[in-house]
Amino acid sequence: MEGFRESALPPFTISDGNKARLIAVANQEDIPLEHVDHALEVILDWWNQQQRDGRTLDEVYSALQLAKELRQRSIAIQDLRVAMRFRHDIQAGAYTEEELQGGLDVARALRDHDLSAQDDRLESVLGLAARLLNSDRSLTEIDAWLESTDNRSEET
Repeated sequence: MEGFRESALPPFTISDGNKARLIAVANQEDIPLEHVDHALEVILDWWNQQQRDGRTLDEVYSALQLAKELRQRSIAIQDLRVAMRFRHDIQAGAYTEEELQGGLDVARALRDHDLSAQDDRLESVLGLAARLLNSDRSLTEIDAWLESTDNRSEET
């Protein structure tokens, strides 16, 4: 093949299965077969980045296997570490699975309302929402009040 020469590196074998997977990656990415080496270069560059980030081959492999088992497209190792701390906390009785699920529900609601856990308004908004739950005023009444306030603001 053009661009290849006899190597001084020790010989080794790549299984046909892994060669086929590499060819499949190249094919999916529209890389011509004669440039399949480029796909391998990208994979190796990705691995080098993982190493620079302090990952070991065992960690990366374990995260990939766990992602398969959990039917996840991928799992970031740092996310896995945090998730494991959550699991440990649940097992230690710090909170329940139901509370964790409630936290997920709140996180979704925050996202739906354009809030994040880092938003400075978060505590006051959630506190106000809790007080509104115990209020004698109906949401319709509060909405009408807000609408009249908005109308007055537009008039000035």
